Amino acid sequence: MKHKEVKNQLVYYLEGSLSASQIVNIDLHLKDCEGCRFYLQELEKDFTVMLSEKEVENDPYFFTRLKAKMDAPAEKRTFKLTPILQTALFALFLIISIGGGIEIGKQLHHQPNSGQNDALVLLPFDGVNEEPIEQFLLTLE
Repeated sequence: MKHKEVKNQLVYYLEGSLSASQIVNIDLHLKDCEGCRFYLQELEKDFTVMLSEKEVENDPYFFTRLKAKMDAPAEKRTFKLTPILQTALFALFLIISIGGGIEIGKQLHHQPNSGQNDALVLLPFDGVNEEPIEQFLLTLE
């Protein structure tokens, strides 16, 4: 048998799902081929790790604790001020922030000017006249 065929069948060989003739052929190949024997050993290690991870130990007292929590009487909810207090504090903070922003805006709007900015007028940017390359390209004919 070729190495590739043996390596492809080694998993089935470990599981024991091959026919007797295939098992004999693989045994004969494994006697002569050290590489395939090493590959088989690695597969066996992998299988033992997988099988050990499949087994999960359950906590023997899990069901008892769960049942006790389910059977315990429900706690009576008492009035808690915390959610109401949080909402009230947030609303107060929001009102103060908005009011502070309005006051800052009023102070900036009513600042005395030094006289040089009284006639300040914002003009839109005229890109065609401001950029010499555009003026050159538009007049080029």
